[in-house]
Amino acid sequence: MDIQKIISLVTKTQGLIKNREMATHVKEKGLADYVTQVDIAVQNFLKKELFALAPDIQFLGEETGLQEMKAESFWILDPVDGTTNLMHDYQHIVASLALCRQGEIVMGIVYDPFHEEVFSAVKGKGSFLNGQPIHVSNAKNYPTR
Repeated sequence: MDIQKIISLVTKTQGLIKNREMATHVKEKGLADYVTQVDIAVQNFLKKELFALAPDIQFLGEETGLQEMKAESFWILDPVDGTTNLMHDYQHIVASLALCRQGEIVMGIVYDPFHEEVFSAVKGKGSFLNGQPIHVSNAKNYPTR
């Protein structure tokens, strides 16, 4: 699976996520748990595009609800992580997508459309921010307060 193709699909959701009109159409799923038209539009777009790219991979989206995953591979999507922020036009929101194969996450993408940041990782190949490698700190001790 070419992660660059997947990143390209995810970044195409920017216009949907920034659509203020759709963000004002809100339904309550549960106590302090909301869904907007943006959540649904992003999920529908990515589900369709990912299926066209890899029809053998199942799809599990936050707005679809729980379902039994019968395939060995499936996408896991939170179309708008930060729906409450989106509703209040607080531009601290990401779309999160992962690929699970045989019970193990092997690819992940976190896209911040307001800051145009794409965090990505493929198991065994490292982590990246906008295509540049990122690493954990080498610090052995951290100062305490």
